[in-house]
Amino acid sequence: MCGIVGAAGEALPAGVHAAVRGASDLLTHRGPDAGGATVVDTVSIGHRRLSVLDTGDRANQPMWSPSKDAVIVFNGEIYNFPELRDDLASRGERFTTTGDTEVLLRLLERDGPAALERVAGMFALAMWRRSTGELLLARDRFGEKPLFIARRGGDLYFASELQALLELPGLPRRVDRRALACYFETGYVPAPGTLFEGIESLEPGEWLVWKRGTIRRGAVRVPQYAPDPELARPEAAREAVLAALRTAVRRQMISDVPLGAFLSGGIDSSSVAALMQEASSAPIKTFNVRFEEARYDESAVARRVAAHLGTDHHELTVTDASFQPEDLLRVVRHVGMPFADSSAIPTFVVSRHARRHVTVALSGDGGDEMFAGYPAFQWADRLERLARLPRALLRTGARAAGLGAGSRALPGAGRLRQARKALEYAALPGETARFRALHWLFAPEERQALTTDSAPPGCDAYLRMPADAQRWTPLRRRMYSRLRYELAGDMLVKVDRMSMAVSLEVRAPFLDAEVAAVSARLPDHHLIQHGCGKHVLREAVRSLLPDEVFSHPKWGFSIPLHRFVNDRFREAAAELLRAGGPLEGLVRQPAASAILARGLRRHADAGDYSVYQATHQLWALMQLAAWRRMFAVTV
Repeated sequence: MCGIVGAAGEALPAGVHAAVRGASDLLTHRGPDAGGATVVDTVSIGHRRLSVLDTGDRANQPMWSPSKDAVIVFNGEIYNFPELRDDLASRGERFTTTGDTEVLLRLLERDGPAALERVAGMFALAMWRRSTGELLLARDRFGEKPLFIARRGGDLYFASELQALLELPGLPRRVDRRALACYFETGYVPAPGTLFEGIESLEPGEWLVWKRGTIRRGAVRVPQYAPDPELARPEAAREAVLAALRTAVRRQMISDVPLGAFLSGGIDSSSVAALMQEASSAPIKTFNVRFEEARYDESAVARRVAAHLGTDHHELTVTDASFQPEDLLRVVRHVGMPFADSSAIPTFVVSRHARRHVTVALSGDGGDEMFAGYPAFQWADRLERLARLPRALLRTGARAAGLGAGSRALPGAGRLRQARKALEYAALPGETARFRALHWLFAPEERQALTTDSAPPGCDAYLRMPADAQRWTPLRRRMYSRLRYELAGDMLVKVDRMSMAVSLEVRAPFLDAEVAAVSARLPDHHLIQHGCGKHVLREAVRSLLPDEVFSHPKWGFSIPLHRFVNDRFREAAAELLRAGGPLEGLVRQPAASAILARGLRRHADAGDYSVYQATHQLWALMQLAAWRRMFAVTV
């Protein structure tokens, strides 16, 4: 895996070329094995390399084509490069390396952005063509690899991480108030937004071509959901899913360096580990993190899976009250924005431990999105049934449940809190709004208490559906939303930044193009049956795994943040949220003080807030404050 950075312009300001080299050094964690930079025409590009395929110097970047007309920097892996290489060879191309970078370079030089439709992999890339004076930037279809851009007049800057992009001269560091409103809603900012005004993220699957200050954009095609009658039979669906996943795992195991797998004990990571072990002649290495808090820990299942498969299993414990300030700052530094998902901490811990043994790890990311595994998909169905009731009745019921939840005399306050939320969400106008409400970090009235900004109340400017989505089933619309936004903006960000912080490459077979194509062809009844998600996947891999994988309740990879509240945590929280501190001008102090008090004292669910909600709202504000201070952001 690698990091890229660069600038293009008709007359780049003095110091840009030196700044590109300096920014490249900030990406050394993404590519510790080699680095390079070049200035050609009016373009400056830099690269840091983590050697995974063809590890010799001949595959270093920037890489030039034989014609010396095109030069590329590339971050990622192209899994179908052997097939693409064979096709190019049949068209007269000859190769001097054995890896994927040269194949990608030759393909793009021949066919331009249209070639991206044929590429199966994860990537962010920049390619300069001298003959046309065009710079091509592109990002993989699901957003596994990041790419940020900024325009300065007619100039274009780009980088794999925001901390590197901000090293380039002339970029302001002002908060984007519209993106801030979205952060308060979801805990992250979906592409193309960032929290920096004037800086954007390429969207998953997007490409752009810069030429003399003008930009044209396009994108690879999104999955076209269309049930295939040939997959109506359960046996046919199971066979198609298993075949696609088996192919994806085997081609993602191509590596010239050691590789292993993350193994949580859930169906997705267990399936990947099982298929890896099936394809390996020796025990694969598997890695798991254990929590002391029992309801967050599924390490016992992971151990059972590892024993069943015969893997070389490694388990690391994240202890209670182990918080260090660097845990907070590391996330902010590498994400480049506040990031409310605290599971970034154990993701870093397990990545750091895995890196001592392997350079590449396969994960189960994307399984829930491809095969409808999230409970939220079924909660949404219940909300839709509730939404058929009169709005006045729903609001009256929500008020009554709220009164009950706030009364210490009534038992079951937590259930009443959940009932109040369900009734409130069901009263919202529109299916999309109701589904989004299930993922709110702060409810609308809480967001209003936080800030008086006149920006939109949340993520309306960023969240949109394809034009043909109305022809999809409600389940498919929800699956697309999770795939396009939460997966790309939260889960994949967490995995990429925390694994690359320790120079570990993580691959996700469930996001393989062939797996996605099969998923899009499945009739809905194969996805959820009898209140259980991922039905077809469960049946496809059932013979490969022990029964415990299928019988234990679904756990998300979530950290017991309330157990991390030690003296260092309290001190950091109080200092970051203090009056006159880094949140001044972003958040109203009375709201910040209330969130601080609630987040520090809440250790069990109650009628007003769950412990998860209380602690993660506090964590979100701590992230925001640390971000503003670290990057010297103005309001």
